[in-house]
Amino acid sequence: MKLLPLHALLAAALSIGSLAALADEPAAPSVLVQTQALMQHTLRTTLTGYGVLVPATSSTTTLSAARPGRLTALAVGLGQRVRRGATLATLNADP
Repeated sequence: MKLLPLHALLAAALSIGSLAALADEPAAPSVLVQTQALMQHTLRTTLTGYGVLVPATSSTTTLSAARPGRLTALAVGLGQRVRRGATLATLNADP
């Protein structure tokens, strides 16, 4: 029974010594956080973003032809970028 308090005292002394040794070592830098000195930079005026654009209902147009006919060619595909005045489709109005 007398050995138990002696072992407890020895274990406590060893743990305190190891804590003191740990306190002397410099802390390793964290992988999650990195710091850097302040520097002056020029910010870009362009920002790249990802997503889906949907036109407003006020900007869509219904197309109609003056005469009935058959759609013979479709010059653009879904999602393709077009410019004003570009041919979108060809309508054959022959009877």
